[in-house]
Amino acid sequence: IVHNMERLWEAIMFCLCFTTIRNYSGGYHARTRVSCNILSWMEAFGVLWVVNEVSHIEPVILMMEIVVVMVVLILLAPLENKNKPLSGNIKKKNRKWMLFWLLFWDVMAVGIYYHDSSSAITIINTQMVVMLFVILEKGRQGYEEKVRR
Repeated sequence: IVHNMERLWEAIMFCLCFTTIRNYSGGYHARTRVSCNILSWMEAFGVLWVVNEVSHIEPVILMMEIVVVMVVLILLAPLENKNKPLSGNIKKKNRKWMLFWLLFWDVMAVGIYYHDSSSAITIINTQMVVMLFVILEKGRQGYEEKVRR
């Protein structure tokens, strides 16, 4: 039962980390509700599966992941899409909140690493998923812009 409670805690950590960062960073939007739901479930189970399979990652690897996520999201996010355009003020506000939540979760992951490495890995891998969705959406926007020309 303890193992199941750890998985529940990691699932909660995933949901909280994902929604707080993704809400302000933007990222890939599926074209249909069904594909959005399928993708959401796949990303959640994917992160939790990785945490289950990789119960320990060296701190230096986690720190490198943190740096990569920070750099990519600072360069590319927040993204808007045709269903959610962002004014300049909203974009600045979203950037500040995104950075706040990134730092919050990174400090938490580093702080709990030696006590609860699985939760730390969950937090960092969740950020990697958000980063991948931002990259995917940025690529799609670039492609659609080229096609329109």
